[in-house]
Amino acid sequence: MIQKLIARLRPLLLLAIAGAASGANAQLAETASPSRDAASGCELHVWPSPGLESATEGWIRNNTQNQTLRDPPGKSLGLANAIPPQAQLDAIASLNLVEAFHLNDAKVITHADPLPPLLAGAPIVRQSAATTPCYAELIIKRLVYARNPLSGGALQSFFVFRQFGPTDVRSFTSMADTPVLSFPWKVPEEAERGRAELANALRTDLLTFAKYSSKPPAKRR
Repeated sequence: MIQKLIARLRPLLLLAIAGAASGANAQLAETASPSRDAASGCELHVWPSPGLESATEGWIRNNTQNQTLRDPPGKSLGLANAIPPQAQLDAIASLNLVEAFHLNDAKVITHADPLPPLLAGAPIVRQSAATTPCYAELIIKRLVYARNPLSGGALQSFFVFRQFGPTDVRSFTSMADTPVLSFPWKVPEEAERGRAELANALRTDLLTFAKYSSKPPAKRR
């Protein structure tokens, strides 16, 4: 009698064991999938420029370098430190760079220290130790306050954007400029407004550059 009962229950026990194993395997698969997603994730690495430069033109003297950033006699205005590297990263932190550069759910990683000068003609290699297959770089190469008697002052921002593929690299370099009115400030009390305007100009320049970078290359005639 007992043997007959066991024989009848054996198929049910086997089904129950198989169902439990299947559930465990499904749970393991769900646990493993995030790690696979992380391994194939995208990264956008961002570097600031060393700081602000200036280039002014006048009716007598042209192409005067960094003269605007020098403090006048007897004053300490801090114009040369108007938008240092960390201030640049803070300024663009509010921007959706992933959307601006059309990167799919990339993680934005900022680097506090500017890169050394990029040598012209040097091989294009990753500037970080990241090994993620989906990888891009945004470099704020230079920030220049440019002024001439006709158009006034503007922040000229020079950028480099690189997107690394499995076998090639797409590199785009360009600049954008935005007029500024509150720089250089004349008294220390105007410094906060001047720095805020430079930060806003950098954001505007970066978004303009991002639009440039997404345009298809012009067809050769």
